[in-house]
Amino acid sequence: MFHFFRNQGKAVKFLLSGLLLMVGLSMLLYLVPSYGTSQNSANPILLQAGDRKLTAQQVANDFQTFARNQIPPQLMATYFPQWFENNYKLQYAGLEAARQLGITTSDQEVADFLSATPPFSQFFEKGKLAKRTEFEVGLSQSGLTPERLFEGIRDQITLSKVQEAITESAVVTPQEVEDAYKRKYERMSIDYLAFSEVDLRSKVTVTDDEIQKRYDATKSTRQQPERFSYRVAVLTKDKVASTINITEQELRSEYNAALDNFRTPEQVHARHVLLKTDGKSDDEKKKLLAKAEDIVKQLRGGADFAEMAKKNSEDSNAASGGDLGTFGKGAMEKPFEDAAFALKANEISNPVTTKYGYHIIQVTDKIPSKVTPFETVRAELENELKAMKLDDAMNRVSEQLQVELARAPADASAIVQKFGAELINVKEAARGDAIPTLGVTPEVEAALAGLKVGGASSAIAIPGDRVVVAVLDQKIPSRQSTLEEARGDIRAQLTDEGARKLVNERSKEAEDRLKKGEDIQAIAKAFDMKTGTASNFLLSENITDLGSAQPLQDAFKKPVGSVLGPVVMQGKTIVAKITAKTPADMSKFDVEKNDLRKNLKTQRAQQDSRLWLDNLAQKLQATGDLKIYNEEIQRLAASFR
Repeated sequence: MFHFFRNQGKAVKFLLSGLLLMVGLSMLLYLVPSYGTSQNSANPILLQAGDRKLTAQQVANDFQTFARNQIPPQLMATYFPQWFENNYKLQYAGLEAARQLGITTSDQEVADFLSATPPFSQFFEKGKLAKRTEFEVGLSQSGLTPERLFEGIRDQITLSKVQEAITESAVVTPQEVEDAYKRKYERMSIDYLAFSEVDLRSKVTVTDDEIQKRYDATKSTRQQPERFSYRVAVLTKDKVASTINITEQELRSEYNAALDNFRTPEQVHARHVLLKTDGKSDDEKKKLLAKAEDIVKQLRGGADFAEMAKKNSEDSNAASGGDLGTFGKGAMEKPFEDAAFALKANEISNPVTTKYGYHIIQVTDKIPSKVTPFETVRAELENELKAMKLDDAMNRVSEQLQVELARAPADASAIVQKFGAELINVKEAARGDAIPTLGVTPEVEAALAGLKVGGASSAIAIPGDRVVVAVLDQKIPSRQSTLEEARGDIRAQLTDEGARKLVNERSKEAEDRLKKGEDIQAIAKAFDMKTGTASNFLLSENITDLGSAQPLQDAFKKPVGSVLGPVVMQGKTIVAKITAKTPADMSKFDVEKNDLRKNLKTQRAQQDSRLWLDNLAQKLQATGDLKIYNEEIQRLAASFR
């Protein structure tokens, strides 16, 4: 509470950092990457659309931010080209098309978006940025300016307009709308056979000879992963916090330094009579001023203030006798405030002019400024100081811990005890293996990869308010798996393949026999299985044991007696026969047809937009309006290997 007021810049920084994440800061960086970015031989251009230029440095930064904890390092180079196309090529093509088509977004549209987006809205008044200084402070801490933020929002709104244009251009016929309604409300019943790989695994026999052959054919790809034996020193905030002591002198010094934060400012309790002048002529204002002066005379002559307010005041609180409650400085118009705080208790003011009109003010009580006593805030101050010292202490202790472990890794047990840390021993663990009590910790794995045996990592912050230092004791390189090591995996693979083959063979045989008119019960008996029944279901519903009915959507176009499948539903391969259909009730079609048409247009636009943008990008490349430097893109991709 108290440090917020002493560190407003930091508070605004964190607030706006969160806001930027909320609206998609990465999106802004994608769409306005060239601002403040130099372009030279070390930072080549990857893409240019019109006047917009996209450089390697910005793309590399964005991709690394995106890939962190999402893409394994060994796959980054492979993933990058597709990521680049999705996040840059198509969006830049859309923006260039918008420019050529004259699709624009005004400054007011951007301001309206921000002013309607809590809590950005607190910086705006009537669609304008009213608190620019506070806004700029937070943005600057995130490396942005209002101009850059506005341009990013502008581009995103423009892209949404392009998408709307695609949606609007989608054509849906009346027959398609009617068919969609029928599919939505038509009900169907089926009898089915469900073939499962899990059920058929027991019927698969895998021989040692098959395992040997598979091993011989694939042994070069079968590797035992690199493994590490290491120790992890774990330092928790709770342990460090217990060592922090705050003296009485420190508390009192902090209290005295922040005395203004504990001071309740002077306040007044006042009431008023308001005669509004808004829209009045000069003559009318003169008459109102004369009336106000007359009211002052009556009040000073002993008239009841509350009754005079009820009778004459044009303010919303006239019914309560003009009572404004208690307020401090800064809450009222400056002329009103100056007059109110200059009055003595129960004194009546002369008419005071503000933009609202003429006020007659009476202060009913004056509340002097006071300071909250030290003892009242002592506990909270102590917690605040501890929190401030804790971050520094964690940094200091973790650095000392790392230095001593790096100097004498063999003495790790004594060192961690000295610092109140915990030591975890890990033996021959592969990447992705959980560390006892810590779980899977990618940060530690990444550090181990760069260590030499006997080396200690830097201090690493991990979730749970913990800092760890890893000491590498042994690195076991990856190697080719022996037959015995691979036997279990190969047996499982061959069993899965055999079960999959049986599912395909049996489901195809069942389909053929159903199409020839054979009874489904007889087919089930031949396969030593049971039939299932799903009755009177809609396409939008879930079927017991089979999940969503969506995979059967084509079946709703077929007549009773049709054979369906094989269709995969919730891990099972289904072969079915339609036993009954209940037509849709068309009585409500007219009520729903407009919504259905809109949904169909949106679905079609979503399906077509990627193709449309791909074609657009090709056309823009052909005309030179979109330039993509593939060699530089491939060079950047290679740098992630």
